Amino acid sequence: MQMLGMDFATTLNQWGIPGEGAYVRLSDLWIIPQSAPQSYFYSVLGVEHDLGASMNVNVQWLHQNVLPFTNRNNMASPLEPLAKENSLIFNQFDRQQDGIAVRLSEKG
Repeated sequence: MQMLGMDFATTLNQWGIPGEGAYVRLSDLWIIPQSAPQSYFYSVLGVEHDLGASMNVNVQWLHQNVLPFTNRNNMASPLEPLAKENSLIFNQFDRQQDGIAVRLSEKG
């Protein structure tokens, strides 16, 4: 496995803006490459803001892109169950996935 990542954080007025990204290159030397996890790029971009003296809100956009993507859901092979399990474990059912996370927290 090889990984290259970066992150940043800045502010704009009263808003914090953090972000990070990483490319994960997985080995091509798997015993059964048709069922192995695939290399991917993952990134997070967020904004956060204090709501008064006791609360904080944080919203993040999450993005994953599997590069290159091979759909393993319809394999005509006895390896299909293993390939599906690896897709589940490594969250690689689709080429691209996006999500949003929202957190409202009380400052301690």
